Amino acid sequence: MERMAMVLNRDERQLRSKIESSKGDAFSTTIITDFLYGKEDGSELQQALNEIDDYDVLRKWSSKQWADLLKK
Repeated sequence: MERMAMVLNRDERQLRSKIESSKGDAFSTTIITDFLYGKEDGSELQQALNEIDDYDVLRKWSSKQWADLLKK
């Protein structure tokens, strides 16, 4: 679990760095993809842009949840 925590922390730092350095360009692909393939009302856009919360959820996963994901 320490390894997964380290990987998640590194990936989140990289995401935050990308967001800070790209001046908003980091969001353009997500927004364009949602516009082209998402629901017409834009209801999926908030979740697509909220990657930081996804890291918090993944940090709470148990060893069994990770093992089950890897088995898939």
